[in-house]
Amino acid sequence: MNFTKKIHGNNPLGIFNLNSWILYYDKNWLRADILAGLTVWGMIIPEVIAYAVMAGLPPQAGIYTVLAALLVYIFFGSSRHLIVTTTSAAAILLAATIIDQNPADTAVYLSLATAIVFLVGIFYLISAVIKLGFITQFISRPVMKGFFSGLAIYIIINQLPKIFGIERISGSTIDQLGNLFASLGHTNFVTLLISVSALGLLYILGSINKRIPVGLLALALGIAASAWFGLGEYGVKVVGEINAGLPVFVIPHLKDINLWILVPGAVGIALVVYSESLGAAEALADKHNYEINSNKELFALSLANLGSSMFGGLIAGGSMSQTATAESAGAKSQMTSLVALILSFITIIAFSLVFKNLPQAILASIIIFAVSHLVKFKDIRLYYKYEKIEFILCLIAFFGVLFIGVLKGLIIAMALSLVWFIYKSIHESGSVLGISTSIPGRYVDIKRHSGCKTIPGLIIYRVNSPIYYANAKYIIKHIENEIDNSEHLVRALALDLGVNDYLDITSAEELKKLFEKFKSQNINLFLIDVHAPVIKIAKEIIGSKYLSDKSLFANIDIAVDYYKKSKKEKHE
Repeated sequence: MNFTKKIHGNNPLGIFNLNSWILYYDKNWLRADILAGLTVWGMIIPEVIAYAVMAGLPPQAGIYTVLAALLVYIFFGSSRHLIVTTTSAAAILLAATIIDQNPADTAVYLSLATAIVFLVGIFYLISAVIKLGFITQFISRPVMKGFFSGLAIYIIINQLPKIFGIERISGSTIDQLGNLFASLGHTNFVTLLISVSALGLLYILGSINKRIPVGLLALALGIAASAWFGLGEYGVKVVGEINAGLPVFVIPHLKDINLWILVPGAVGIALVVYSESLGAAEALADKHNYEINSNKELFALSLANLGSSMFGGLIAGGSMSQTATAESAGAKSQMTSLVALILSFITIIAFSLVFKNLPQAILASIIIFAVSHLVKFKDIRLYYKYEKIEFILCLIAFFGVLFIGVLKGLIIAMALSLVWFIYKSIHESGSVLGISTSIPGRYVDIKRHSGCKTIPGLIIYRVNSPIYYANAKYIIKHIENEIDNSEHLVRALALDLGVNDYLDITSAEELKKLFEKFKSQNINLFLIDVHAPVIKIAKEIIGSKYLSDKSLFANIDIAVDYYKKSKKEKHE
């Protein structure tokens, strides 16, 4: 059943309706959803506490994010499976954006965090209203995988001092690695033992069964060991007090903050978080045969982040790993998130005090385990094998994060995606077609299929992407080159414009120049599969004389038959 379509109806935005799973819930899913909810809760609690600490916020901020994000997404999201809390990328990007502002003290740091989360929510809200759900399509996947892989390694290096129990310094990745090696002599071996034990537990049990809440298990054992053995007496750093109780709902006070300075960073973070969220949601939707409303996702994330900012939480977004865990645990709907939400409420009310003795090394181990899945060396090798340019762009984004910095690396990744998109759209031309010898009646690219037949005197040219103002000259130049380099004297050009549903003025003017040149060279022009909006503007700018019944054809076959017939009549 397509729940999303059923609910949206004729709503022009499709973003203000409650999530359809509530109205069409199958009671047979309840047992599976409850068990999956328990699994998700066991995974997200240790992770979000660790991410909050990594972001420089109080540990409870992670749980506050869970409360705000899950509560909103359950009712407003379009995915039955997506788990919306916070992510490692969101946490480290939030921290990097705040640090870039050189906050004077903790109060300013927290205010900046609230402001950035609030701005992310506003960006999502505006994007939802003006229907920008497609915006991540401009982000190159290889570039983002390079960015995420570099970000994961950056995060791991940042956590290594906690693994060894040594002091961490600020600075570049090289600075931090240098400090690590220089400080190895000051390693706290009790801390290191805890870290190695936790990492072993996480990776070994995690590889056996992904449903095992290994993070929660490591958390519980770490707290028990710390309390039993008094690990603080051995120099093991612990989390300390966590405020008990529910968050206080407060409207953010932003009047003393220059929001415009924070906007670029907030927009960049929002795009990264949305890219991961939408990717996870669509992957599960495809697997389970339902649809995602990208604009509704933006709206749900906007409310989640606005709510999180008012709870003092982190940036909220869908998590690929948490969602995959939920689905593998048997999740059928957002009832899984509801169960995890209820358990998170109980956790912050009744169990927050037990985290006081939690070793920071356990949180560092959980972070390293959680972000290690972001490293995609296997995919990067495939880019090298099949697409060298995208491989190079991927590496630039990868090393940009490591050697230039997280924020600058993010800017590089976004800029590379945009530049690559523009370059591809401008330099995407078209193909000269010939008759396939293996599939009768099919026209194929003569450069990709050897042995196909061409028709002497006729060039069949298919435009592969819509002609618009930026690529019009390039495409027309390519057409002229094909005519100039043809083995035979060209008497006619069959131009397939089927990919264009619209023609801008610049493109129309460039095509007019081409058509006039053909007329002076006695080259006949056949236009194929020209859509009505294109014909309308072409008649106004190019002129009706190029759009007569003798020049417009529904498909290539008809145009070819007309060419052969007119050629035969001329010889007779």
